Amino acid sequence: MIKRRHKLIVDVEHQKARLYKGRRLKEVFNISTARNGLGNQAQSFRTPIGKLRVSEKIGDGMQLYTIFNERVASGLWDGKERPGQSPILGRILWLEGADRYNRNTKDRTIYLHGTSHKSKLGTPNSEGCIVFAPEDIVKVYDALQVGDVVKVVPPKSLSKKELKKLRHAA
Repeated sequence: MIKRRHKLIVDVEHQKARLYKGRRLKEVFNISTARNGLGNQAQSFRTPIGKLRVSEKIGDGMQLYTIFNERVASGLWDGKERPGQSPILGRILWLEGADRYNRNTKDRTIYLHGTSHKSKLGTPNSEGCIVFAPEDIVKVYDALQVGDVVKVVPPKSLSKKELKKLRHAA
């Protein structure tokens, strides 16, 4: 029997992530990508585009609202959203680039992770990562394995020139 892999398609335009098992859609999540937009440059605080892969999973067995600092559990979130603070919550799926132009993604520490700003999901609000409600990141974490594909799809409204610029500005 062939094991069907999972993949996650990130729709930047609609701020949604679609989880597939093989070709079958399993679930759709509200997410946030970077408030600074899209890009593959280091230190840009932008969400990379293209084909990525899960390179590491961090947080097995941790409580739902565990806070991570530099990928180390450091306490539990108290449930309050605080402007200017955006702890990494619940689970981390560390991403690596699979395209020539996004190969620096892992060095940029771009993750899928939970956020304390659930009220902002559905709008670009992260610092480059792709963020989920804590309950949702656990579902994604449990489904995706190391090596599974995460594809970040830019808005259809981008011109060919803008898309080319994004791909060559790494």
